[in-house]
This record gives sequence, C-alpha cells and structure tokens, in this order.
Amino acid sequence: MIAGSFSGAEIFAEEVSQDIRRRMQKAGRAAFDMAVDLTPVDRGYLQNAWTLSVDRAVYRDPEEPGPGVIQNLSSVSSGSTLYLTNGKSYAEYINDGTSRIPAHNMLEQAVSAALDELY
Repeated sequence: MIAGSFSGAEIFAEEVSQDIRRRMQKAGRAAFDMAVDLTPVDRGYLQNAWTLSVDRAVYRDPEEPGPGVIQNLSSVSSGSTLYLTNGKSYAEYINDGTSRIPAHNMLEQAVSAALDELY
C-alpha cells in the first residue's frame, strides 16, 4: 500500500521556489556578462578575472589564463547569495576610479542589471 498527498500550498511553494531559482540564475548570468562587457581591456587580465559564485565569495587566481568563471548555479535556492568578484589587485581602482583614472563602475552597473532581471 502507498499513499501520498499534496496541498495547494505545497505545490504553490515549490513553483515559487523554482521561479526564484530561475530568476536568480538569470540575474547572476546577466550581472556576470555585464561586468565582463563593461570591463576596460588592455590585455584582458581584469576582464578574465570575474567570477560568479553561490553562497561564498570566490576569487579566481589572477594569473590563471582564460575567461572568467561562472560557478555551478544549479545549487541556487531562494535563500542563496550570489557573489560577483574580481581577484585582480587593481580591480577596485578601475571600478571606483582614482584621481587620475575615471571610475568605470562595472560592478555597480552589473548588480543593477541583475536586479532588473530579478524584478
């Protein structure tokens, strides 16, 4: 013998949870793509150092060759936090600017794009 039951609330809660997961994945990808696109390129090291990760900040080895990395987003849940990081030592100066370098605000614009995707 086997029995099972579902209430409307359980089904609704699962649908909402799946929708949040999809939206967060889409928003994370949008933020990552925008950060990469907005990063000024001389040799590409700064652009290639972006990392998108789930529930903990991951700083990619700045000397590692190749494009930025999106960590496995399948673990995203409604309680997750997405982190967009750049491990290059000069990333903050390019993003925020200095007295001699104008601010590029890649991170702020990328997070704004992600929030637009969520809502």
